[in-house]
Amino acid sequence: MFATKRYRRGNAKGLTVTANRAAHADARASAVLCKDRRPRAGGCGPYASGVSVKKLAATFVIAYLSGCVATAPTRPSLAAKTTYQQLGATVYSPNEQGWFLMQSNGRDVAFARQYGSKDDSAVANTTVFRVVGFESDRAFLDYIASEREKLDDKTRFKILNVSNEQVTFKGASCLKYRGVSEDHKNNGIASTDFQYLKTSGYICRHPANKAAAFQMEISHRSNDSAFPDALLSIGQEFFDNIQFSDQGPK
Repeated sequence: MFATKRYRRGNAKGLTVTANRAAHADARASAVLCKDRRPRAGGCGPYASGVSVKKLAATFVIAYLSGCVATAPTRPSLAAKTTYQQLGATVYSPNEQGWFLMQSNGRDVAFARQYGSKDDSAVANTTVFRVVGFESDRAFLDYIASEREKLDDKTRFKILNVSNEQVTFKGASCLKYRGVSEDHKNNGIASTDFQYLKTSGYICRHPANKAAAFQMEISHRSNDSAFPDALLSIGQEFFDNIQFSDQGPK
């Protein structure tokens, strides 16, 4: 059952917007729409990175996590709260052992680990992208929510539950979201071979740059539809530790 609030669409002049099934899904989380309403690989302005239009916040996470158990020991585990600089923010790795770095390129930062059984995995990630053409915070966040819903891959993901709430977090106007979906990968939406993908996070209008959106998310993939409470707590601490820069991304 799809449970989410309807959002009206804004009148944007041009934007880069995120459609997310988390850094866990596959290359989908930073779809770019430019002024002519056509997608552009890598974006149409600042924060463009030359990656695919369907680039995810952590491009390499999906391919890697498919073999997470076998290969994770070959990647060094990070010290808790290792610091990474990102456009518009300082990001810290989760405050526990066992996480390793998947990507850090200035625009995106992603950490991953096995969490639960050998087939279960967790990802904590951030990404920054442009959304231009909106004066009010409400219109800005309404449009992001609308685009996220439209850009979901309904041939792969069966959405079970989605919630969106506009909140103030870290001094910024944010869309707080939670979601549960079935990820059928390439097996077809009617297949019985799938895992549950749970996501929780915020997409915030950067307090120092109103044309920049900053997304932070924790996600979990497993055969259980419940989001582990302990992982949600780890995710919230991950969010709390992020520090927005005073000048914002340029």
